[in-house]
Amino acid sequence: MSNAVSVLSLDKRFVKHKKHLRKEAINVLGFLKKDNIGVDIYLIGNVRMRYLNKKYIGKDKPTNVLAFPSPQNFPDPSLNIQSIGEVYLNIPYIKRDHEKIGRAHV
Repeated sequence: MSNAVSVLSLDKRFVKHKKHLRKEAINVLGFLKKDNIGVDIYLIGNVRMRYLNKKYIGKDKPTNVLAFPSPQNFPDPSLNIQSIGEVYLNIPYIKRDHEKIGRAHV
């Protein structure tokens, strides 16, 4: 199985999460029995996420995740990979939600 997952941190605070998130994304693709799939994951903060959410979804507030498909599942002929799109993860928002859930279940 050969999948291509790139994780890019657009804020140096989130660089430490890149390796773990890439591994987990590859595990998810494997669990789904996907092969030759490419996905780009961007790690961002509240300000950038709010901008993207307003521009593309029309909501003027941050959110936890946004995902955008590649146009017509853009293939990369040099790698024999089919790109499925981009995922933007708002790390501070996700951490805050995780902490809330953890406190609610204690």
